[in-house]
Amino acid sequence: YGYRLLTLGWSDGNSFIPVNFCLMSSKDSTKRLVQQKSSTHAAAIKRREYAQQTAPETTLALLKQAKAAGIKASTVLFDSWFSFPALILKIAGLGYYTVAMVKK
Repeated sequence: YGYRLLTLGWSDGNSFIPVNFCLMSSKDSTKRLVQQKSSTHAAAIKRREYAQQTAPETTLALLKQAKAAGIKASTVLFDSWFSFPALILKIAGLGYYTVAMVKK
C-alpha cells in the first residue's frame, strides 16, 4: 500500500504553483484500507470518483477543471508515465500543447 498523488500545477519556468490534486485510490475495494461511508457532500463524492479512476482519466478531469476555472496555460508537461498517443490527443483536444518524455 502507498499513496499516489497527482498534482496539477502552473509554472512560469521559475515558480511552481499547485493548482489542483488528486490522492489516487484503487477501484478494487479489497485494496483500499478504509471503506468510506457514503457522503452527502457533492465535493467529497466527486473527489472519491476521481480517486478511483485511472490516472489518465483523472489527469484530463484536473485539466478540464483548471480550464473552467480560467487558469491560463498553453502547454502541459508530464513524465513518460502519461506519454501515450491517446492521452496526448485528448489533451490537444482541450487546446493544450504537450511536452513529455517518451517511453522506450
